[in-house]
Amino acid sequence: IACYEPILGNAANTSDPFGRMMEQNLTQAGVAQPESCLLKTRSLKDQLDKLISCGFQRAVGCDMWNGYNCILTESQRKRANQSEFLDEYEEWMLIMQHYCFVVAKASQSCSNSSPC
Repeated sequence: IACYEPILGNAANTSDPFGRMMEQNLTQAGVAQPESCLLKTRSLKDQLDKLISCGFQRAVGCDMWNGYNCILTESQRKRANQSEFLDEYEEWMLIMQHYCFVVAKASQSCSNSSPC
């Protein structure tokens, strides 16, 4: 399985206004309820732990900013940088740090009746 998930940050962390705004927007739009998994998996570690607890054998991931810098080649980054969809580089970096990409591998004995 491959997932692209939000990283909302620590709910008590008042130094992360972007994460708090993401949470407010998701809640107001009716996408997430206060007790939903979406709001409880607040970090990359939480996302990976969730997948392991659902029966996946192994899970790895990174935030999108680290993926951009470490996984993409220089030519891929140059091509991506040609699109000017955001005015502020810092804003784009902040958005990328609040989403993660995770990949998980199911065990050989995994069934389709998993509760997750």
